[in-house]
Amino acid sequence: MGMIYRKAVRDLLRSKFKFLATALVILLGSLCYIGFSSMGDIEQDYIDNYYKETNLPDVWVYYSSAGKEQLDDIMLQKGVKNAERRRVYDMTRKANGRESTLTMTSCSRDTEIAKPTICTGYLPEESGEAAIDVEYAEANDIRIGDTIELDWHNHSVEVLVTGLMESSEHLLKVEDSLTDIPDYKVYGIGCISEETLIDTFGEAMPYNQIVVDAKDPADGEKLADAIQKEDYDGLLYAAPRSLNGSYSLFQGRIEYCDNIAAICPVMFYLVAAVMLFIIMGNLVEGQRTQIGIMKALGIRSRTIMGHYLLIGIAVSGVGTVVGGILGGILVPEFMIYALDKQMDLPGLSVEMHFLNLIPSMILMCALASFSIWMACRKILKESALSAMRPPAEKSGKKLLLEHAKGIWDSLKMDTRLVLRNIFGNKRRTFLSAVGIASSMALVITGIGLKDAVVDLIDLQYSAILKCDVRVNLAAAVEEDDEMKDVDPEDVKIPDGMSVMKSASVLCQVKDKQLDEDYYTQVVTFDRRNTSSYYGILNLEGENIKIPKDGVLISQKMADEMGYKKGDKIKLKTIGAEQDPVTFTVKVAGIAKQYYTQEVYCTPSYLEDRDIEAPMRNFYVKYDSDRYTGKQAVKKFQKMPEVQSVKSITDLEDDLNQYCEGIYLDTIALALIAMLISFAVIASISAINYTERLRTLALMKMMGHSNRKIFGLFIRENLFVTILGALAGVPAGVGLLYYVLKAESTDLCAFPFPAVTENIIISCLLLVLFTLAANLTVWGKIKRLDIIRQMKVVE
Repeated sequence: MGMIYRKAVRDLLRSKFKFLATALVILLGSLCYIGFSSMGDIEQDYIDNYYKETNLPDVWVYYSSAGKEQLDDIMLQKGVKNAERRRVYDMTRKANGRESTLTMTSCSRDTEIAKPTICTGYLPEESGEAAIDVEYAEANDIRIGDTIELDWHNHSVEVLVTGLMESSEHLLKVEDSLTDIPDYKVYGIGCISEETLIDTFGEAMPYNQIVVDAKDPADGEKLADAIQKEDYDGLLYAAPRSLNGSYSLFQGRIEYCDNIAAICPVMFYLVAAVMLFIIMGNLVEGQRTQIGIMKALGIRSRTIMGHYLLIGIAVSGVGTVVGGILGGILVPEFMIYALDKQMDLPGLSVEMHFLNLIPSMILMCALASFSIWMACRKILKESALSAMRPPAEKSGKKLLLEHAKGIWDSLKMDTRLVLRNIFGNKRRTFLSAVGIASSMALVITGIGLKDAVVDLIDLQYSAILKCDVRVNLAAAVEEDDEMKDVDPEDVKIPDGMSVMKSASVLCQVKDKQLDEDYYTQVVTFDRRNTSSYYGILNLEGENIKIPKDGVLISQKMADEMGYKKGDKIKLKTIGAEQDPVTFTVKVAGIAKQYYTQEVYCTPSYLEDRDIEAPMRNFYVKYDSDRYTGKQAVKKFQKMPEVQSVKSITDLEDDLNQYCEGIYLDTIALALIAMLISFAVIASISAINYTERLRTLALMKMMGHSNRKIFGLFIRENLFVTILGALAGVPAGVGLLYYVLKAESTDLCAFPFPAVTENIIISCLLLVLFTLAANLTVWGKIKRLDIIRQMKVVE
């Protein structure tokens, strides 16, 4: 019995290059699958533990002023486990000729909800103490023991930095909606002792927030709605976790990893299964006589198949395990490095999730077993005597093209020979084409992902954001020791600049398909035709005006929630500007959006529904002869009414930086796809050569030169490659569409890139791979032993 399994080892070694190519495909597939699934598990385990340790709030309730009575009202709500009042205010710091902002949250020894994570030092305990986040401290050269001065409405306080901290509420530290990329020199977070705020500001700085810990975190949305309906004194609005930017962004990251991990088995393991089927079929056919002898010696069919299964499972197992170990380490390391540039995640590190190897191993071994069973089942049904005989020559059948005498007779003899060889073994040609088609689909997807990221940035900052500067106004400014509301109409625009004003209202909408709450921004502009400053595009990519009798919703919202033109949507406002208003809108059209997913309407459409939306967002264009981008930004920064300002160039740079990780992901995927394509084509070329040794020897004996034989071989393989490539185009386009949809988040939808150039590049790559892979056959043709091959028993 041991002898037959030693034979399996010999077979494996004799065909080592073919099996190594297959193992490489399995390794790369396992690397991607285990890597992304492990990263998803690492992120999920990390964030669950982080939220549990810090007790992330389930609901944030915002007040103009929250007293003890308001806290008692919240505690009486059904489903509330605990609640705490706190003060959260933006404070400014001026140092080294630069002004920066710190969002400071009050804390005390009794804080149980949203507990800061101390990295070094200790949390503030006494009056005059504060802790700030690690990145802000590093960017501004602040150390524990330093004293910093903070201003709030012209009142200053000096605090001693007792520690460096992080917060689970602020995984992404951005000051406002103008940017998604942190700038630690100008913005940070911190916590300050309750005693400091009381001693310094007293009643001038009231409690403005209550954080709620629900008995069941899943009830956060319902609890926020219930609190909102009560209309407590001073209540502005209640926000569940899903409205916390850091929470939703990180959940999107986890979903992204899970989606890619789900795609990998389809993308890679199917290719590996086809390769195994071709290789094992070739191996079994070449060992007919050996199988017949084994059967004559009394070895059972199941044992014979078992030793072939050993080969397939060994190749699958080695590829899966090695790829899984590499993927479980390298992919998370790579992704954590990219993630650290975007978010602040203290203590996030690589952890091996070996259990993810089990489904991968089971799936690949099952595919390998099926491939080997399909390759062996026919020959194992034959008797020992029949198996020991060479297979009967298949009766030659005319090709369909041969019936067209005029066309067939016009073809050269070489072309006829190529066509007969290709279609004479339909199974081999079909499986080869399937393998190449799968490779083509992978290459199209890999290159298409990179193109989609590039197109996203180009569209966002050429077709949509056409202005030069974006400005956000403050809601109020201090004047003569009093807070005065900012009226956008009274803001004086600098000479040489023009402005389009905009307002946005955060709204809640019920998903009619999933019965879940969905949040969106309803945006309105002070003009219907926004195309000079901001592009609103229809599904054909053309600029359109905002309708008077309804709203424009995003294509992503329409697709995912099932809305179409003419439908009615019920919305409810959420925010501090006004009391909640529930209103119904009509879908008048669908807009193509990418980096944001908003609802557009006219100001009058909102006013008719009793919704006030101050236009505090400005889209600014300046005279390039009078200003540069930096000069325009500085001009607005000097205005007291301006809360934040950003040039479009800086926003584009921010988005490019944010997309660095995605760039690397897509480039890595494209390279892996190309490696797999080369491995597939090299294996198929080697198998085609092995299957036709006798034919090639006969051609050589008849006087054909090595160059001519090699030319015929190249033409056959190129034909099959082109056939597979053409079949792979629709598969690649469909796979690219699926992957882009899987990578989209609630806020970002990737554009589907133009695929014509992509397809041409992919086809050229496959042709180059075919030529390169066939170069290895050239030496074999020159060394082909005619006498040995012609000695085969007829």
